[in-house]
Amino acid sequence: MVLADGQQPDVHAATTENTAYVDQKWSTDPTDLMASAKGGSCCSSIFLTDRNLLDREEWIASLEGSDTVS
Repeated sequence: MVLADGQQPDVHAATTENTAYVDQKWSTDPTDLMASAKGGSCCSSIFLTDRNLLDREEWIASLEGSDTVS
């Protein structure tokens, strides 16, 4: 989807045969991903630790003993 200047993305207008993420949010603020990182999203956590916005050691410690980690 190509957006013109000033145009906002609209997931309902997208033509897709795959998943449409209705709650999708476009942002330039990486801290918007903090909630998903704290909720267990590895992608968000890696992204935020790479930018020194999430403490890597704390994140790893939070995974230890988790049911989702074998």
